[in-house]
Amino acid sequence: MWLIQFKMHISSTGLKLSKCLYVLDGFPNRVLDHALETLYKNEDEARFFIVKPLRSQIFWIEKHIHDYGLAVNSEDVEDLKNDANLSRATITLDEFCSICL
Repeated sequence: MWLIQFKMHISSTGLKLSKCLYVLDGFPNRVLDHALETLYKNEDEARFFIVKPLRSQIFWIEKHIHDYGLAVNSEDVEDLKNDANLSRATITLDEFCSICL
């Protein structure tokens, strides 16, 4: 029984983490995927990321890019252009909080 509860807890944290990461505009999917993998391996850090303010999350991603040498390349530029072409609406702070919390 405890194993089922543990798996449900992990998947809940992972889902919240994924939602928080992939609403961050301006970062290539490759970078967000790498951040998700890194955070998912450390549940405490993942939970802390989820409750951080938006500006702090963005700072964390920028530091993550620097720390792991995830420089932007031509594929990333194309990825960002494709995201912009999807005409994703900018979300409000309330919407962001409802997604992440």
